[in-house]
Amino acid sequence: MENTTLWDACVDGCYFLIPLAIIFLISVYVFIERTVLMGKALKNDSTFMQRIRDYLHEGEIESAMNLCKSSSTPVARIVAKGLTRLGRPIQELQLALDSVIKIEIQRLRSGMVWLWMTVTFAPMAGLLGTIIGMSRVFDTVSVDSIEALKNEVSASSAEMAVALITFMAGLTVGMLAVAGYAFLKNRLNKVSYTLEENSLEFLDVLNEK
Repeated sequence: MENTTLWDACVDGCYFLIPLAIIFLISVYVFIERTVLMGKALKNDSTFMQRIRDYLHEGEIESAMNLCKSSSTPVARIVAKGLTRLGRPIQELQLALDSVIKIEIQRLRSGMVWLWMTVTFAPMAGLLGTIIGMSRVFDTVSVDSIEALKNEVSASSAEMAVALITFMAGLTVGMLAVAGYAFLKNRLNKVSYTLEENSLEFLDVLNEK
């Protein structure tokens, strides 16, 4: 039996490899794009909160708001929301900050659903391709002569290899998606912690004022 490559499998009619390849490429794009966004969210400007503190102590609320607008980071958006609630009860201010944190986290989490779908779909697609391939193998095993048996066994072996390649491809894509999802989930937890920490620091600044 000749070695069967992934390209041979596609040519031989293993069409499940094509959507698996597309899913894999989209997952790679989502992983990179979410990683970059979370990396930006984790970047901490050590001078930002100090400048906010100085502006508030000097009563320059507009300057503090302009700083938040120019920063355009999740932390800056949280502080900006807090600045719009100055003078309100502390419970209302805390609720506003928590709402912005939830929005920022949800914004970063939005693309991760694709990776989770890939975790579920890719192995199932690979398994379905395997089942179809194996059914084709059994369909060929009905012979009337020894010579026909030899030909059909050779064809069945090739189709079985195609079916196994599909299964392995589905599992591989699924496992990579699991690893990517776990990595992003860990990064998201770090972002959440950072936002909560900066929210509390902003409240401390207001208490100082």
